Amino acid sequence: MNKIYKKASGISEKQLMEIMTPAEKDNVWGMMVSSFCDPYVGRIPNSVALPARNVKKKGIRSLFIIYFMTFLEFLCIFFYNIDMFGGMNMNYQLEMEKQMEEIPEGEKLLLHVCCAPCSSACLERLANHFQIILFYYNPNISEEEEYQKRLDELKRFVSSISMKYPIQILEGKYEPEKFQEMAKGLEEEPERGKRCYLCYQLRLREAARVADLQKIPYFCTTLTLSPHKNVNWLNEIGEILDQEYHSHYLYSDFKKKGGYQRSIELSLKYHLYRQDYCGCIYSKKNKKEE
Repeated sequence: MNKIYKKASGISEKQLMEIMTPAEKDNVWGMMVSSFCDPYVGRIPNSVALPARNVKKKGIRSLFIIYFMTFLEFLCIFFYNIDMFGGMNMNYQLEMEKQMEEIPEGEKLLLHVCCAPCSSACLERLANHFQIILFYYNPNISEEEEYQKRLDELKRFVSSISMKYPIQILEGKYEPEKFQEMAKGLEEEPERGKRCYLCYQLRLREAARVADLQKIPYFCTTLTLSPHKNVNWLNEIGEILDQEYHSHYLYSDFKKKGGYQRSIELSLKYHLYRQDYCGCIYSKKNKKEE
């Protein structure tokens, strides 16, 4: 496994395990398969995004099922260009690259950002093309102390790097009451369910609104870097908002091309604080139960 990690991320397994959060350690199989499959299919199949602890519990039979389903899905992607778990498959990383070919260098981009670690690899990919305004708006974070800690870490990180264009940070309002109102009636929803969809929508809508208000021509989000987020939902929401506002949505799937692994490397390099839950009371409760 050590050799696989070195090939995938350029750092040793020991270094990787030191910087990874508990949730990321649980999803280690998905990370390894993602690193191998990235150049070929551009995504992690849903069938392999299972916690490693479940594999250990259920034994070799679970492992066989995981890789058998992965094999079937790869066949579908290669020969029919479909995703058997989610309809037609789109490579949002390629879509972003196509968009950027048409966008002149130096245009402004409002990049919604959730935290410093996720912003790190995204900035590397975008900062030589865009003038970036980082928009920190995350009403899902239930504790104000945690909210401020992530914001302070973002500021520290940005002040320690140098890019082609200066990077600005725009602070949104801390509005946890909006998330709480949105989540009413959805308290028992599982993680990555309807409540998460509406949370994505809440944050992206505010990003689109602010980009439009500030006359920033493009907006995007770092949320697609995380393997725990639904990239299809995020980009679908962006498409809808693109039609509602003057600012245009930039497609993304930042975990592709080793983006997620790169964020781990940069977190290690800059000693970034890496939280192990999204910020809401429901994800925090879920982590405690695990």
